[in-house]
Amino acid sequence: PARAAHMAVPLPDGDILLMGGVGDSSLLNDVWRWTRRRCTLLEDMQPLEAARFGLECSYKCQDSPIYGQWAQLLDAPWAPREDAAAVWTSSGVILAGGRSALGYTNDVWLWQYAGEFCTAQWQGVWTQLTPQASWLPRHGHRLVGFAGDNGEVETVLLVGGFGGEPFNSEVIRAEEQDPAVRPNPRNDIWCGNKDLQNWGQWTQMAPSAPFSARAQFGAVIAPTIS
Repeated sequence: PARAAHMAVPLPDGDILLMGGVGDSSLLNDVWRWTRRRCTLLEDMQPLEAARFGLECSYKCQDSPIYGQWAQLLDAPWAPREDAAAVWTSSGVILAGGRSALGYTNDVWLWQYAGEFCTAQWQGVWTQLTPQASWLPRHGHRLVGFAGDNGEVETVLLVGGFGGEPFNSEVIRAEEQDPAVRPNPRNDIWCGNKDLQNWGQWTQMAPSAPFSARAQFGAVIAPTIS
């Protein structure tokens, strides 16, 4: 279905994992995988036409490196959400935070896959790494992965976003909410690492970066100049 504010991550085998977002009438937690193959009932269907349909593993499959097809996987166990952040790591796909129907989130999840094409293992499995990370709940933030000497991403930075602890509408507060935790654009930076409780523990690197607070921005790895 059509959507916005979803997450998409390229996989090492050339596939793409697409997750969640907001649809016509609700938030989503469905998961789709694009692969460079097409599996259709009509074997002579043109690749461009086949790309309009979902991949069916029960049909005969052929290579389709340009157009491919999308296979719908099992819905994720995390709450439907938009504007989360996701990145590929040596452990699998890390998904963090986002906005759910209950507000901003700061949970962290891991998706891992293995096995042959179209097997149950190929569809992947989700595991919750922490229900509540040490950074404030947020959406519109970014995860940036850094590869080590082995070429694998084992360190991730979480940057910015919009979030904080929302006002409690059912309690009259005697004092104004602390601006440090009030919902606002953020420019803090946090670090997660595979060796820190398998991405379950996050360390604050900077409470305030030199760039202005922001959400829904772009962040990429730039080549190091030596």
